[in-house]
Amino acid sequence: MISEHLTHQKVTPIPSSLQTATNILSSLKQLKNASLQSDFLRKTSGTMIAKVIIGSLGAVSSILLARLLGPEARGTFGIALQLSTLGVQIGCLGIHSSNLFYSAKDSSKVPIIVGNSLLLSVVLSVVVILLMSGFFYAFPEYRPLEGDILTLALLWVPIGIAYLLLQNILPGVQDIKGYNYSEIAFRFFGVLLFLIAIALFKTYSIELIYSTTFIPPFLVSIWIIWKLRTFGKISLSIKEMRLSISYATRIYIAMIFAFVMLRANLFMIKDILGVKEAGIYSVVMNISDLFSMISVSFGMILFAKSSSLQNNAKRWKMTIKSALLCSVILLITFTIYYLNDAFIIRNLYGIEFESAEEPCNYLLIGMFFMGIQTIFMQYLASIGLPKITLYLWGLGAGLAIVLNYIFIPKYGLNGASIASSITYGVFAISVMICAFYYGKKDVIKTV
Repeated sequence: MISEHLTHQKVTPIPSSLQTATNILSSLKQLKNASLQSDFLRKTSGTMIAKVIIGSLGAVSSILLARLLGPEARGTFGIALQLSTLGVQIGCLGIHSSNLFYSAKDSSKVPIIVGNSLLLSVVLSVVVILLMSGFFYAFPEYRPLEGDILTLALLWVPIGIAYLLLQNILPGVQDIKGYNYSEIAFRFFGVLLFLIAIALFKTYSIELIYSTTFIPPFLVSIWIIWKLRTFGKISLSIKEMRLSISYATRIYIAMIFAFVMLRANLFMIKDILGVKEAGIYSVVMNISDLFSMISVSFGMILFAKSSSLQNNAKRWKMTIKSALLCSVILLITFTIYYLNDAFIIRNLYGIEFESAEEPCNYLLIGMFFMGIQTIFMQYLASIGLPKITLYLWGLGAGLAIVLNYIFIPKYGLNGASIASSITYGVFAISVMICAFYYGKKDVIKTV
């Protein structure tokens, strides 16, 4: 009876105009989704090519430094670079991520973001230099460097903060090409000025070589300001500055923990094993940084795209696809490196650095975990960086310190890599569990 009743029901035909409109809307939706995916892949592939160029330039710079300076001087240079990086990490307050987040949400605020970034880079760098100088004066036993190289490392902080804050606006306004050009220019001028300084002064002075690192970020920062002029005249807004700092607070805390987890072992190696071993391990860290460019390429574009999306399902789907593609590329890259590690290190960096081979191999699995983690962390950042992520970074930092103190005295440089791989694995799995929890939700309230 029911089927008979349904059979005889009068079916009201859908008006042709309504059907046509429905078909058009459906087609537009499919076109938009296809366009979004193709745009993401295009920008990711473009960034990957740029990262290959950047990585090549970085490798040239690292190889020249290793061959010309030797392990001990290379260790001093590496520690100076990490000290400058620490100053930038402390001073930027995580505002570089906030700049990307808010410029992606509303490009009309770019002039304000630029103006606030310039003001903050001056104020914050002065505070950082005074704090770090005061700390090293009061506690000389914790001073990692002495003399002019320490002064140069601290003076690099202002230009480093300005460069970082300004550069991250570019992916926010979807100018991925401009971002890639800025990265390439930074590396290219770094290598060029390094070679010019050696040719002119005919010396391998650490202070001279480090002085050349000031010019590239300054030139590139000027270019970025000129490029962003199309968005309007530079201005300031205390209200927007407070909003930016509010979002950046969690990023900032995460960055400090991240620095400890990823970089503190170099300082520990210097204290426990000596500056020569620190120089050898700096090569391991440099190779790790080159590999990290793969996941950073995916993560940066994913963050800019995800921050502009309101639909969490689309955001999460894009994250999963990015993670899968990134993992395949990482596995292929690591396999190629593992099969040729002796050739790469001995022929490129020199026989003095052959003891970096084993530590680098022990770190490969950790690099893989951190690469995948980067993708999922960018998803979490795009939804406002939940508080639990801060606890995860804190866990990673604490675990890294404990394991390094246990493993470095026992196993030397291999121990540092093993400690890092264990830490990275635990941290990455925790981040992925957290990301999957939020990824399954229909609605996520972002900042």
